[in-house]
Amino acid sequence: MEILNRVELVGTVAEINFSHECMGENFNVVTMAVKRKSGTFDVLPVIVSDRIMPTLECGERVHVVGSFRSHNNNEARLILNVFADEIVKTESLEDMNYIEMNAYICKKPIFRETPQGRLIS
Repeated sequence: MEILNRVELVGTVAEINFSHECMGENFNVVTMAVKRKSGTFDVLPVIVSDRIMPTLECGERVHVVGSFRSHNNNEARLILNVFADEIVKTESLEDMNYIEMNAYICKKPIFRETPQGRLIS
């Protein structure tokens, strides 16, 4: 089985903050607001290297391609974010929140149905 981990987002920059430095490279957290089909917004943290980050301001529209990452912080809490491989400004008005993963499941998934009738886990 080929392991696959790909995320694609289009949304609005809500906030930009310095995150950390690793091996001389600075990383920022770009918080994005991405509208769901239901009309509510997901607020998603995206880790972006200074090496690939364009000059951004809050309110600008961006298109991100990257991967889904997780790690435990000092309080042993699971932190979930998107790690950007590409980030560009866009004029697209249609939000996108797409993730494709092909991996091994370690726990039995819990399924539920959204108010619109979609099954999610």
